[in-house]
Amino acid sequence: MEARWVPTGAALLALLAFAPALTGGFSYDDLEAIRGNPVIEGSAPWWTAFTRDYWEHLGAAGHWRPAATLSLRLVHGLCGESAPAQHAASVLLHGCAAALLAGLLLRLGVGTALAGLAAALFAAHPALADGVAWISGRSSPVSALGGLVGLHLVLCARTARTVALAAALAVLLAALGKEDGLTFAPVAVLLAARQGQVRAGLLGVLLGGVAWAALRLATYGEALPSAPGSPLASLGLWDREALGGWAWLGGLRALLVPIGLVPGRAPLAVEAWAKAWPVAGVLVAHALPLLGLTLSWRALAGPRSQSLAAASVGCACLATLPTLQLIPAGEVFATRFLYLPLLFAAPALGMALARLGTAPRRITAPRRITAPRLILLAALVPLSWRASAPYASREAYWQARMAAEPEDARAWNALGNAALELGDEAAAEARFLRAVELDPSYSRPRVNLGVLLVQRGELQQAEAVLAEACARGPRNPVAHQNHGAVLLRLERWERAAEAYGRATELAPGAVAAWRGLARARQSLGQPKTARAALERALALDPRDTRSLALLEQLEGSPLQEP
Repeated sequence: MEARWVPTGAALLALLAFAPALTGGFSYDDLEAIRGNPVIEGSAPWWTAFTRDYWEHLGAAGHWRPAATLSLRLVHGLCGESAPAQHAASVLLHGCAAALLAGLLLRLGVGTALAGLAAALFAAHPALADGVAWISGRSSPVSALGGLVGLHLVLCARTARTVALAAALAVLLAALGKEDGLTFAPVAVLLAARQGQVRAGLLGVLLGGVAWAALRLATYGEALPSAPGSPLASLGLWDREALGGWAWLGGLRALLVPIGLVPGRAPLAVEAWAKAWPVAGVLVAHALPLLGLTLSWRALAGPRSQSLAAASVGCACLATLPTLQLIPAGEVFATRFLYLPLLFAAPALGMALARLGTAPRRITAPRRITAPRLILLAALVPLSWRASAPYASREAYWQARMAAEPEDARAWNALGNAALELGDEAAAEARFLRAVELDPSYSRPRVNLGVLLVQRGELQQAEAVLAEACARGPRNPVAHQNHGAVLLRLERWERAAEAYGRATELAPGAVAAWRGLARARQSLGQPKTARAALERALALDPRDTRSLALLEQLEGSPLQEP
């Protein structure tokens, strides 16, 4: 294959590997990310994506991902609430990332065969299904795309100033897609070193990181990422690192043996292994960044940074840092965390694949792709089809999770929501009750049961269930919001105002909570505070018709509270 066709071939392979996603629907939390989100639906100005949390409309999760939000908004604006359109955009973004990787390696002069092998491994690897076939996982390919564009600019730069600017863009554009994008920094420095501009590269990545931190500080009041709902937040550093290290051993297993993957879960029984062998997990958590630093320094110290294998493995190891639980992350592990590490490791894996079955010798770039290697690459495609299948719908996703965790209350609750989407209320209620039975402290299935009771007109029973949901989940804004809605219908205005007030404290970006608070205040004869709540709702979503209608009712009301 001629060099000019390698990027195109990589993009086409990515489209083939994840083609089943193109006919999929909304899975996991895809619909929640889009529906009711004024930034994505177009009610709020596009630039507000830079001032809000990714989940602002439901409750801040510490995820500042404006580029990913804007990509969802663009597709929604063109195609409406279309799952196939969103899936197509995710697969296209992944294809573009694979093409840019191939082009970057060709720019580095590694040869057509290695560029093709590396890009093909990245394009078709089944472990990336969590980042490509899941719509909400869009942030991973968006981050990779931004970072790769910046790296191409680094290689095109000719002066120290332009190298610094390109390195800054590589880090900033990647981090605007996802926080993990900061791990493009060492790659940008290594490529700047190839240009003979190490200092400019270091200055650039520092500027890019500072710009990102400043923008994040303006949004959250804190510069460093955090996950308010982290499952490991209560654990000490040792325990977190034990879990994080074992999770990445599972990640290595997913990279090398990509079969039997469960969506959103580590390929190993992380908790059990970390409990049995905690020292091993901690050693891995320490060894990965140290190995990354050592190999990256070796590549940097080499002549014109030509030690590609060392640079590739080193940067891949450093890319694990955000999810090693040094700072409690929102999840212990998910296969989408492999997206950037695999991107950086692709050249070294391509070399390893080329040398597979040959006599040991110094690692060099392959000159051609042999038939056995082509067969191995082709085998990845059906594995990727299978890995993409759970993202066809919410039901498919959680049934796949249920197969691995049959007693998971979260899975039973999500399957109840899936049944509701299919119009089967009886199955939904049974699943919600099973979730409550498995974990009485889990508030969300109680909220869903309360909503079902409201739909049946059983308001008194619904109020009791939702009150219990609030007690079980005092930091669940959806529970307080739904409790407030029932209390409004029961004309218990004061308690409704308290419930909605709590919901707005927990989720200040929830338009419905501010609107409900306004209704409660209006019913209490407090038009001034009701108007203030409506103004907050309309600041979040200027086109919210129900808030506008309620504001019209308040026109002419006295500004003074009675």
